[in-house]
Formats: sequence, C-alpha cells, structure tokens
Amino acid sequence: MQPASAAIGFYAEDSALGCWRSWHWRPAPLAGAVDVLWYFEGQVAHPAERVFPDGSVQLIVQLGGAPYANIEGARILGCPALCVTGLHTRAIRVKAPEGTSQVLGIRLRPLAAHAVLALPLREASNLTLGLEEVIGAAARELADACTDAQGGEARLRAAARWVCGRLRSSHARALAPDPALAWLVRQLEATQGRAAIAGLRERSGYGSAQLQAACLRHLGVSPKRFARLLRFRHAMAQLNSGSLPLSELALATGYYDQPHMNAEFRDFAGLTPGEILHARRYPNTSSLAEAA
Repeated sequence: MQPASAAIGFYAEDSALGCWRSWHWRPAPLAGAVDVLWYFEGQVAHPAERVFPDGSVQLIVQLGGAPYANIEGARILGCPALCVTGLHTRAIRVKAPEGTSQVLGIRLRPLAAHAVLALPLREASNLTLGLEEVIGAAARELADACTDAQGGEARLRAAARWVCGRLRSSHARALAPDPALAWLVRQLEATQGRAAIAGLRERSGYGSAQLQAACLRHLGVSPKRFARLLRFRHAMAQLNSGSLPLSELALATGYYDQPHMNAEFRDFAGLTPGEILHARRYPNTSSLAEAA
C-alpha cells in the first residue's frame, strides 16, 4: 500500500544553530495512526537538545553518523541505532553526535503504537528501548527500506509503507483497542484533555479500575495523566505561537491560573513557560538548543 501523496514539507537551516536539511510528512491515510514522519540530515551546533513530551510514541531510525544519546543527570546513555521512545511525561535531554547524522523518525499516536509494536505501552513509558528487542526482524526491515531509498522524500515514503504494512497485519488487528476506549481517547484529544474523565468513563461503560488498566496498556499512562499531557501539549503549541500573554494563555488552555500552568510546565518540561520563551529554540519545533 502506498499512502496517498500529500505535501511533504522541506526546511533548510544554515546558522549558528547548525547546518541541516529536514523533511516532514503527514500522509492522510495514516492520520489516525501517525502524527508525523520526519527525516533529518546534517549537523547541529549545540551539544544538547531538550525535547518536550507530546503524547506520541516515537520510532527512531539512525541511518548515518555517530549515535545519539540520552542525558540523564551526569550520565550519558547511548541509544541504539534503531529505538523506540515510549510515551514520555517529562522532557528528554538528547546529546547530539559530533559531525553529521541522518535520522528518520515516526511519531505514532499511542493506540496505533500499541498495535504496531505489539507491546503493552506501560512497559515503554518514559523509556528508550531497542526497537529490534521489541519487534525483532521487522525493525531491520524498516531500517533496510529506509536505507535503500534515496533522498528525504523517498525515505519518508518507505517508512510510511512500513507502517501501513504493520497496521494491516493480523497481529495489529488483534491488538486494536476496544471501540469504547478508542472513543474515550478521541474525546480527550478533541478537547485537549479538558473533558471530564468521570463523565467519559461513565458514558463508555468502563469501571474505574478497568479504564485504568486499559489506559496503562494502550497508552502507557493513566487517563488523568494522559489528559494532563494533552493539555500541556496544547499549551506548548499556543506558547510557541506567541498569540497570548501568559496570564491569558493559562485560562485559554484550561489551567486555573498562571501559577497552576507554571507548576504543570515544571512537571512536564522541567521549565516554566517564561523560561521556555527566553530559551533558544530550534525552528519548526518546540525543542530547545542547550549546552551539554
């Protein structure tokens, strides 16, 4: 299956931040499963990048260059060339390699990620795992398909075909979420996490413990934590747009007041909204360029 052609975005940077080219794509047939496919080639000038949680599960395929690593306090933990980062509820600091690199990413929506990976997502929450350890030979198939493709657009299309194949497989169909859970998650996403969970649970027919278990399996976090993450993601998008002062932003995105928003940002981002506004951001992302 070849996903229908849609605009593939392209961006080039040559500045104090580094020199690179990047592509991103949201193929319409995968809209319910994939947030975005992206591909990067080049070099960044800053040794570390702060990546904020966005409610997705991400597959990473490093196709060239030295390996990336996660920075955890004073420790530098190398990442496998093929890896998956589970749903994160805190910012990740990533150590960039020296020299140029070529990296492809697939940001999956959680319900699709559970089916694609055949993994209870609670086992990957706030972790980076080797993709081959999770899905075996299929990880190498993804890497080979992307390596064989020539150019950024071709590599994104190869990755999209791989996702389509995984979603069409019998194991993925068997792991599809209960329709009631899928409905509840869609309601939370549509309201940016502001819908009352108790009301959604009652309408879905789930008991409290049953919903908790289903969300831990299919999302990796509790329903309340997922709703808070969606609200944070929405607030980050509005913060990046610069359309509202912080006091108005808090109320517009569902927080009681600005101190409440600041506390949530410290939890999810490790920084306040004001600190993020004054930090150096990479273009077309919410990620920050930082010292090691």
